[in-house]
Amino acid sequence: MKYYRHYKGNYYRVLSEAKHSETLEEMVVYQAMYGEQAIWVRPKGMFYEQVKLADGKTTLRFAPCSEDEAMASLREKDDDGSLSALIDELYTEFKEKGYAAEDFMGGCSLCGEVNEFAQDLIFSKVTKTLANLNDTEVDKISKRIYAEIHKRLEADEQ
Repeated sequence: MKYYRHYKGNYYRVLSEAKHSETLEEMVVYQAMYGEQAIWVRPKGMFYEQVKLADGKTTLRFAPCSEDEAMASLREKDDDGSLSALIDELYTEFKEKGYAAEDFMGGCSLCGEVNEFAQDLIFSKVTKTLANLNDTEVDKISKRIYAEIHKRLEADEQ
């Protein structure tokens, strides 16, 4: 999958290219990586064109970016609060079950062993809440949420 940053700052992933059924014009089918993650279509020429900014400079309407940069935007933008709300909900759930930072072992599955129950619960909730993400994206977001909850639990103990 290819990822792009719109010149106004939002991130998108290209799902496919297609042809208009009536005009045969080439189109780009893409998905927002913020809010409700709406799916859009735009003429291919317009998607890849340069636009003139207010200061007179030109830039690409959609500039290619890395998957990591685009995924980071999910955490940073979070316009509708769904990711923040999900982290809060999971943190509260773990606190109510008596979890402490040490129960999260390495703090992140990137760092070694993890609590599999906690990891599975986070993965499941991310999959349901952010339904338009693929498995790789869900895994990356889940790992970051795991690390954030671990960090909050550690802060509670200080």
